Amino acid sequence: MSLKLYIMKKIINKLPIILILFIFQFFKSQNKERYENDYNKNVPKLQQIALSKQTFYGENFFELLSSIQSKGAKINNFSYRERGLSPKIYDVVLNFSDTDDFLIAEKKNYLRPYIIITFQEQIPDELRQLTLKYHGELTQEVKDFLANRKIEKIEFFGINGLTSKDRSER
Repeated sequence: MSLKLYIMKKIINKLPIILILFIFQFFKSQNKERYENDYNKNVPKLQQIALSKQTFYGENFFELLSSIQSKGAKINNFSYRERGLSPKIYDVVLNFSDTDDFLIAEKKNYLRPYIIITFQEQIPDELRQLTLKYHGELTQEVKDFLANRKIEKIEFFGINGLTSKDRSER
C-alpha cells in the first residue's frame, strides 16, 4: 500500500468525526445566537414595563400580564417561591428564557431575564398542582387562577444588558 493511499484512508476514516464536530459547533453557535436575539427582543419590552411597575401595585395580575403580552414579550414558563422557611406561597416567577437557555446564559455569563411578582395575599396550594400539571407552562388555566390576585411588589432581574455585570433588581 502506498503512502498516499494510506494517508487518504486515514483522512476518510476521520471525516465523519470531523463532520460531527463541525455540526455540533454549528448548532451550538446557533443556540447562542438565538438566545442573544431572544434576549434583545424581550428585554427592551421588559425595561419599559419596569419603568412603570408601581402602576401595577395593588392591581390585579391580569393587568400586568396584559401589559407584558401587549408589548410582545414572550413568557417561557413560571414557577413559584415559598416565603422563607414557610410553605406559604406569595411569589410567582415569570421566566423569559427556557431551560436550554439557562445553560447557555450560565455558560456565557449572560443575564437571564425574569420577574418576581409578590402578591398581597397568600396564593392557595392549588398553584403547586397547576405547576406540576402544566410543567411550569403559563396556560390559560394558570392565568385565570392568578388573574384577580392583587400585586404587592414586582422585581425585574436580568434586564440590565446581556453581558452586564449589574445583576441588581429593577
